[in-house]
This record gives sequence, structure tokens and C-alpha cells, in this order.
Amino acid sequence: YIPPDPADPFYFKHVDKDIAAAGNKYVCLTIHFNLFERLHMLHGFARTLEDFYLDPEKIERVLDMILDFKIRQIDEVHRRYGDRVHGVFLTDDWGTQNATFISPELFRDFFLERYRTLVGRYHEYGYHFILHSCGRINDIVDYFIDAGVDVMNMQQPRAYGLEEIGCRFAGRIAFLTTVDIQSTLPSNNPEAIREEAHELVDNWSTPDGGFVVFNYGDPEGINVNDAMSTVMFEAFMEKMWLNK
Repeated sequence: YIPPDPADPFYFKHVDKDIAAAGNKYVCLTIHFNLFERLHMLHGFARTLEDFYLDPEKIERVLDMILDFKIRQIDEVHRRYGDRVHGVFLTDDWGTQNATFISPELFRDFFLERYRTLVGRYHEYGYHFILHSCGRINDIVDYFIDAGVDVMNMQQPRAYGLEEIGCRFAGRIAFLTTVDIQSTLPSNNPEAIREEAHELVDNWSTPDGGFVVFNYGDPEGINVNDAMSTVMFEAFMEKMWLNK
């Protein structure tokens, strides 16, 4: 398998005009499917989980190929846009409802140093590394912090445990978050949405910040009407104002 060219203009055909339209705003690019997601998309999900044990050398080779592509991709972003980009939003869904797909030990052995290398390249260019990861990933957040990830986009607060995440990680890494996209938001219950937004501010934010409000990009896909998104944003704002 030969990877595509990360400098192919195809990947950037919409970016020039979007950056030009952004004026002096913070610019965040999105690059989906990072190390783990790209690995199992290439190799198959079940085979990937098996081959961490049965053929680890193969997994290492494929991960190194992916990492090389990702490094050259961000090099091209910097070549094209320099400091006009401020952050990049990447995705690697790592968890089921109950735990990570692989053990923390396997994550450490196969992924920690590769994340560290990739994050380091982003930081060389002054870019924030913003990582989306769904599922109950509590047992590997320490590794993301160790690797230098700047912001975690975590959209299932009920799965993680609002108090648990706050106690373990608030102030150590920034959160880009929303009211729970599986239970609370789809309930379309204004009081439940408002209550959870307040709990998130209390548990995940600090007096120095580290808490960024986020909205799910496909409300129709999770059966949420626009009015509930408005309720959520207003609840976040009022609570953050009260906590000042």
C-alpha cells in the first residue's frame, strides 16, 4: 500500500478562501482520522485488535507509515499557511461505553511515543493540538497529557463521569465540550440540559480557564432541535458568568 501525497492540493482546495474569510479570528483546521482510526480503517477493526498480539511488527509498520503521512501533512499546512493557523482538530475515537478499546499498557507501547512525536511537530509550528475522542477514555487521558495534547474534545460527560473527570484532570488539560450528546442533549429537556451545563462548569473549569464550550455539528443526527442548543449555550454562559 502506498499512501496518498499529503501535499496534494485536493486537501486544501477550500482552505484558502475560508482562512481569507476568517479575518483576525482564531483559525482551527480539521483533520479527521488520526493514528488509531486510520490504522483500523486500513487494516480492519477486528484484525487490528487481534494483531496487537498476533502480529505486532505489522502494526508497528502501518503506524509508522501513518505517522509519516501525518507529519508531512502538518508540514504542508505550515508551508502553506504559516502562523495564520492556530490549532488543528484531530479525531481518534478510543473508547466503548465502558472502557478503551485496548488496554492502557498497549496504548503506551504502541501509541504514546507516536502521539508525542506528532504533537511535538504541531508545537514546533505554534499550533494547538485539539483531540476529539469519544467513549470512556478515562484511563488514557494521562497519556494524552503526557504526550502534550492541548485540548480534549470530550462529548459524552455522562459516560466519563462529570465529577471523576473534573477531579482527575481539570487544570491539567483544557476541555472542549458539550452537554452529553447521547443522553442529555437528545432528551430535549431544557431543565436537564441546563443542569448538566452548570455541573460541567463547576467540575471541569478552573478560575484560570481551561473550558471551551462546543456544539455537536449534526444536531439532526442526534435528534436535537436548535432551541435546545440555544438553551445549552445560554446555560453555559450564565453559569460561567456566575462563577467569575
